[in-house]
Amino acid sequence: MQRAVVLAAALFATAAAPALAQPYGGARLLPVRSEAQPRHGYQLAKPDLVATAAGVRAHGTICRRAGHVGAPVRMIRLQHLDPTGRVLGAVQVRVDFDSLRRSASCSAYDLATAWTLSPADTVRATAL
Repeated sequence: MQRAVVLAAALFATAAAPALAQPYGGARLLPVRSEAQPRHGYQLAKPDLVATAAGVRAHGTICRRAGHVGAPVRMIRLQHLDPTGRVLGAVQVRVDFDSLRRSASCSAYDLATAWTLSPADTVRATAL
């Protein structure tokens, strides 16, 4: 009986794997270069970029390293850069961390923009 339950769970996981592997409900990530500029004591992931009817949605995470006691990150700024590095647009979003403990913690951000990106553009996330 126990073996049958394990086998059934394995079959379910195998069948569900393609659906679980699709980020953002099956929406495709845009083939645009993205980069991240973290601050000391933090890890900032490159943003994922998804096309929406209104523009581009950006999603990412920032994590504070355990024991870090430096200046806190309170904002993430996203910049839309053309191929020459000129800033075409910028938006910011607030991120919150548990400020009472020095343990490692992470926060996610999600922004909607009205940007139209070309494949040669870059989106840069900066921890502020």
